[in-house]
Amino acid sequence: EIPEDMNYKAGGYIQIEIPPCEIKYSDIDITAHPEEHETPDKFQAEWDKFGLWPLVMKNIESVERAYSMASYPAEGREIMLNVRIATPPWDRAKNGWMDVNPGIASSYIFAQK
Repeated sequence: EIPEDMNYKAGGYIQIEIPPCEIKYSDIDITAHPEEHETPDKFQAEWDKFGLWPLVMKNIESVERAYSMASYPAEGREIMLNVRIATPPWDRAKNGWMDVNPGIASSYIFAQK
């Protein structure tokens, strides 16, 4: 949530600080929100299909990232962000994820559910 006195506009940016951390994708709760999706396991098949569970994001230093707010002031103090998880590039030769760190901020945000 944002402070009551914060004057912002839809599309404004918010900075998110990501502390040093390790995020195991196997620990991320991908349960679908009951008010927006019919089944809680809606995303399970996709994560299984693309083999996301073994991915691990390691962040060794505090970093900041800016995200555009999808919410607007009339919605109240709750912040809405559209965040797409940033996986490593796909290695076609080995038919698997490249040995590259997944997105630091997107992994961190997904793990905050």
